Amino acid sequence: MGSVCISDAACHIPLCNLHPGGSLLCWLFTKPSRVSIMFTAYTTSGTPASPGSLPSSRQLDSAPFDVEHPNAGFIRGSLPDWYLNAPATLRQALHASHQKTLRSTHALGPVRNRLLSAQAFAAPLLTQAFFERFELPLDVEAFQLMTWRYDGSWKPNPLEQTLLQAALQNFASSNRSRFDPYSAILRTGGLRYWLIDSAQRRYKVEYKDRLDIDLEQFADFCHELDLGGQYQAHLDSVFKPSTPGAAKAVATVFIDGERDAVEVLAHIAMMKGDISEAAYQMLLSVVKPDVHAQWGGRGLRYCQLHMLDTYAFSGCLLHGALLIQQDIADPDSEPCLVYMPSEPSHPLKQFASLRAFNDSLVAALDSDSYRRYFSRFVSLGQSPEFFAKLKSRLYPVQKHTLDVNADLVLQAQPFSKPPFELLYDHLLAKTYVDSRTIAVPSAQADQLARDALIDNLKNSGMDILNAAGLFVPVLGEVMAVVALYQIVREAFVAYEDWTHGEVEEAMQHVYNIAENVAQTVVVGSVIGALDRLEPSMFIESLVQKRVDGSVRLGKPTVGGYADTFTVPDGLRANPLGLYEFDSKTWLPMNGKLYRVEAGVSVF
Repeated sequence: MGSVCISDAACHIPLCNLHPGGSLLCWLFTKPSRVSIMFTAYTTSGTPASPGSLPSSRQLDSAPFDVEHPNAGFIRGSLPDWYLNAPATLRQALHASHQKTLRSTHALGPVRNRLLSAQAFAAPLLTQAFFERFELPLDVEAFQLMTWRYDGSWKPNPLEQTLLQAALQNFASSNRSRFDPYSAILRTGGLRYWLIDSAQRRYKVEYKDRLDIDLEQFADFCHELDLGGQYQAHLDSVFKPSTPGAAKAVATVFIDGERDAVEVLAHIAMMKGDISEAAYQMLLSVVKPDVHAQWGGRGLRYCQLHMLDTYAFSGCLLHGALLIQQDIADPDSEPCLVYMPSEPSHPLKQFASLRAFNDSLVAALDSDSYRRYFSRFVSLGQSPEFFAKLKSRLYPVQKHTLDVNADLVLQAQPFSKPPFELLYDHLLAKTYVDSRTIAVPSAQADQLARDALIDNLKNSGMDILNAAGLFVPVLGEVMAVVALYQIVREAFVAYEDWTHGEVEEAMQHVYNIAENVAQTVVVGSVIGALDRLEPSMFIESLVQKRVDGSVRLGKPTVGGYADTFTVPDGLRANPLGLYEFDSKTWLPMNGKLYRVEAGVSVF
């Protein structure tokens, strides 16, 4: 039995034991409580667990190579037919475009590295300021502000925020007498209360590690510190630097990156049959700067999309979505192309008309996971009302089932600016407006509006109090992995965290494998081709892991065991900080979720 040390900032004592039988057992002790967590990985020694059956010619002719390099065989079995059956020239074009995305990603790296989430930016500032004001060395995420609230029947419904969450949400300067005598600052999870007299609705309350800090002083302290205002300055330093030409340079790397990602997606959409040859040629022109693109000999009409504009609701702009139509008299009834970054199946797709896109979107929005994905296009402050209106459209009261003919009131709003410049404008607009919802500047802190927004988000199943740690500005397609995701998402796990060089090596190996398989189709054997296939040290270093019910390749680290499970709307963590759903338990750590189960102590 060998031991492997895995370093992770969220763990106090990481311990992993690699057993001879091929399973990697990891115990993590997290704070504030010791929780024994076990992950299991399956090594690739022996026969690879292919995700699907392979043609016999692949299995027999490639057997000698697969024995020595099992991960290559695993990848071969996971490649989709639409990629393998694509013309060689199209695969070569995809490979060349992917190389461009790698360069774009590298150019964008310095900007991404400077861009911090609201939580990462604010935590050290609050910790230092809190110590200077209250002379307490405190973990601002281990202590919370607990404010008593009551529901319609006067049953207690306390609002519990970590000190970091409370400071980010801020307080109005005129906020006085907001706190009742039972509100307090105490250790996170330190509140207990229970009913002792139902007739008089009396409760007994217990606090653990309650701090002797005046809450009005704390509110004033947060307002003066103005973490929201400081975070706006941080965003300005990234997106709007004062150095001459610097802001334009930042915009250029984002715009070039989005353009390169769309070029990759155009090749893939053509391989999948999601677009016509005419639309494909049009897109290859659209991604070239200063080229007058046409679609079937006609000019183009670029539009942003607006949704659910009715007499009772003004609707919302879908930030980051792009609609391309032909510049004709009645464009809405003619073919259109829709770009929705990171859409799970068809980020670039052609539809017969705008109504056809509407109907496709209705079917997709019937899924909880798709609605969570779709929320990226709607500003956080508008989300509660938007999704409430959407629900009433999708599920009319009289039907209680999906109305497949629902009208989403999609409006194509044409613009004259180059399309990728508009997408960058969308990025900036949504980044700034969402950041002001998550980290409220003192200049706009309105206590009543703040309380109403928190309540509305909670009622709609969203939790703004946890959003600060998750909020990182939407950057369109994750360029370096866009091709990897579309082609081999069933083969790899946690590839979003791979280094630039690892992504490049993996995609090159995938391309080489595909070319070898293509030769199999031509000559009926892969023996000669495999002799020329160089093994990848990185690919063969990966281990097979069972994640979310399927086997995939990932790094032999804790991060690679993250589950694809998404926390259902409205589900709150238990006192240990774990999410429990459908008789299963997940640990949130570093923005990921890990499946955990009770285990025996290792001591």
